[in-house]
Amino acid sequence: MSNDQIADQDFRDWYAVQLKPGGLDAARRNLHRQGYIAFMPMRPSASGPKGGTRQPKPVPLFPGYLFVHVPERKQNWRTINSTLGVSRLVMSRPDRPAILPRGFVESLRARCDADGLYRTTDNLRPGDSVAMISGPFAGVIAQIETLSQSARIGVLLEILGRSVRSQVPVDYLDVVPIATKRAG
Repeated sequence: MSNDQIADQDFRDWYAVQLKPGGLDAARRNLHRQGYIAFMPMRPSASGPKGGTRQPKPVPLFPGYLFVHVPERKQNWRTINSTLGVSRLVMSRPDRPAILPRGFVESLRARCDADGLYRTTDNLRPGDSVAMISGPFAGVIAQIETLSQSARIGVLLEILGRSVRSQVPVDYLDVVPIATKRAG
């Protein structure tokens, strides 16, 4: 199911599914056959083909995981664990799957285009706080200082108690907004 098809629907409870290695396509296909709605945000890969002119193939924003909605009419979520391509449903207790925080999947969907490609710089502004999720600054919280039309974002990082300015290549480092410090 494409991002467009699920954009107009109101889903409240989403769950995380851990995939088997190489199981993304099989899991998507089989979950859809069973009546579940699956969502996988993608991002451009950090490197394209060597010496080629083709575009880099999109890769999952959260490698190894898929988000699944169980429609109200389909209460038997246990069948997800035996779905081809799925390793397991992430559980909060042995008898209950962990529900993702409200708005988490919706905010991801809102930042994806019709093909499910996560748009990293749309709606970001100087002053926004962000978390780096890959690259040499993975796990570091930063503040956006500058945006440009190129594939780089100027950020202010806190490293070893000091503020450090850096230019982050967008196609290599994904930035996910965690809070907004905008005035007005």
